[in-house]
Amino acid sequence: MIRDGGDRTTTVPSVRKRRGFTIFGQTAWAPASQVRFVASLRLPRPTRIC
Repeated sequence: MIRDGGDRTTTVPSVRKRRGFTIFGQTAWAPASQVRFVASLRLPRPTRIC
């Protein structure tokens, strides 16, 4: 999913580092990479209710 958003550098760890947290929650993800990911999302257009 991260690659689909255009992030080619972030690596999800293959081994859990801390108990009680998922591997995904332990991924170091740079803020700039997060912004690029969110900017790549295709969100539905808001609808106008009259």
